[in-house]
Amino acid sequence: MKHSVEVYCPFCLRRFQVVVDAENPAEAKKKVVGLELTCPQGHVFKAEEYNVIVAYPIREEAVKVEIEKPTIARPVEIVRAERLPNGDVVVTIKVKRRKRVGDRMVEWEETQTFTHPASDVQRFIDLLNRLKRERKLSIVDGVLAYFIVFTYGRKSVIAGFLWALRDIFPEFQKTVERVPEKVTYKTLRGYEEKTIIKETRKKVSDPNELTGTVVEAISRLVREGIISRVKLKEEKS
Repeated sequence: MKHSVEVYCPFCLRRFQVVVDAENPAEAKKKVVGLELTCPQGHVFKAEEYNVIVAYPIREEAVKVEIEKPTIARPVEIVRAERLPNGDVVVTIKVKRRKRVGDRMVEWEETQTFTHPASDVQRFIDLLNRLKRERKLSIVDGVLAYFIVFTYGRKSVIAGFLWALRDIFPEFQKTVERVPEKVTYKTLRGYEEKTIIKETRKKVSDPNELTGTVVEAISRLVREGIISRVKLKEEKS
């Protein structure tokens, strides 16, 4: 019986499905562990046990069931990210959602605004300024400082917040992209092909371009044990 196994990418945290043949969900999950997978964003990784979320059998009736829970039609968009004259940082995001009602699909937009008080913004700035005197800053530092000051966050809101402070911390305008690249190398058995992850750095011109880097920073902080539990609201695309 075919099973759908939900896994998540350790680089961008995006969830996706892998279909395998197995007798039961437990066996399906074991079959995925050790496989080399490529997530929708192009990240290549070897699946570990912690990457596997859930497995369930694929049945004909399950395919026909319409999901009534609202889902996000495409990624969240940051429409406003700025620091106000009074010191507050305001981030506004727009989400397009859709839901099946009867025999038709209804779509709508939701706009949410998050205001970061000036006192907390200043705590964030002071924290990074002290760190900046010791070494060069990165977006990872900015994400960690955000959780220290605000205790929880949404990845798009964190990206907008960092963007709003780019005049103080220009480091927040630089992102690292990891792109899979196939290389050929010679072995005793002849020529073989291998996929490697190539890093490229670029300066972004829009806060939405920071979201992926923020996700990778959170994943790194969790993997390294710097933060063990993150109150991160999911945004599926």
